[in-house]
Amino acid sequence: MLFRRTMVAVGAAALVTIPGAAAQAASVTDARPPSPGSAAVETAPPSVVRAAPSAQDEAFLRAANEINLAGIAHGRIAWAKTGNAEVKKIAGRLMVDHIRLNAKVSEAARKLKIRLGFTPNAAQEALAERYRAAPAGSFDALYLSTQLELHQQAKRIADAQIAEGRDASLKRIAADSAPVLAGHQALLREATN
Repeated sequence: MLFRRTMVAVGAAALVTIPGAAAQAASVTDARPPSPGSAAVETAPPSVVRAAPSAQDEAFLRAANEINLAGIAHGRIAWAKTGNAEVKKIAGRLMVDHIRLNAKVSEAARKLKIRLGFTPNAAQEALAERYRAAPAGSFDALYLSTQLELHQQAKRIADAQIAEGRDASLKRIAADSAPVLAGHQALLREATN
C-alpha cells in the first residue's frame, strides 16, 4: 500500500513539474532578442505539402502489392508441393524477394495514405487454386511457366511506373524492383529449359 501511494505521489509531482519546465524552456527560447535589422516576426515552421498521388501511382501501388502477395502465396504452395530441389529453391527466392519488395510498397502506400489489400487479386487466387489442384507430376511445369508470365507482367507494370508515374519515390521503387524481377525471369527461364 505504501509503495502504491509513493508511486502516485511521484507521478503527480512529475505531472506538475514537467509542464512548468516546458513552459520555462519555451520562455527562455522565446526571450531571445531579434537580430539587428530584422523584425520580430513569428514564422511558422516550413511544412512539406505532398501532391496527391496520380492515378498511375495508385494503380502501380495496388498492382505491385497484389503481385507481391501472389508471389508469396504461390511460393508457399510450391515450397510445400514440389519434390524438386531446384523448384523449391526458386520458390524460396521468390518468396523472400517479394516479401522485401512488398515491404517497400506497403511503406510507400502508408506514407501516401493509400490503403492496400491483404490478398492477391481474383485471377491470382484462381491460379493458386490451380496450383493446389495440380497433380504432383505436372505441378512444377505449371508453376514455372505461370510464374514466368506473372513476372513478365510485373516487369511491364514497373516499367509503366518508371515511364508514367508522378511520385519520385514510387518511380524509385519501380526502378529498384526491375532488376529483381529480371533476375526472377532469368531463373524461371533457365528452370523451364
